[in-house]
Amino acid sequence: MDHHLWMYNMHYETGASLKREFIDGVRDFIEHTMILDIFKNNGLVRCPCSASPTKEARRFYDQLEEFSRPPCEGSPHSALSVAVRLMNIKSDWNVPNVAMDSMVDLSGELVNPELTYLRTSIS
Repeated sequence: MDHHLWMYNMHYETGASLKREFIDGVRDFIEHTMILDIFKNNGLVRCPCSASPTKEARRFYDQLEEFSRPPCEGSPHSALSVAVRLMNIKSDWNVPNVAMDSMVDLSGELVNPELTYLRTSIS
C-alpha cells in the first residue's frame, strides 16, 4: 500500500471536513520531518522523498550531458546520436543482438579502444 495516499485523500466527498486519514498523515509527516537534519539545523520542513528524485534527476542529466558530447574530437555525432542511429538500424534491418554487439565493439575500437560508454549505452 502506498504510504502517500493520505495526501490525495483530503476531504470527504461532501467537502465539508478533513478526513481523519489526512489529519493523521499530516501529523506523521511533520513528526518525521522534525527529526531530519535539515529541520534541526535550519528549521526547514521538506518532504524527505524529494532528496531521492533530485539525486536521480541530477544523475540522469549528468549522463545526458556526457552522452551528448562527441565520442571523439571533430565528430559530428554524439554518443547518444550514435546509439539512437544504431538502434534504428537494428530495428529497420532486424539485426540480431550478437551482430550489433560486434559492430559496436568494432566501432569503439576504431574510435578509441578505451571508449566504453558507447557500448554500455546501447546494451
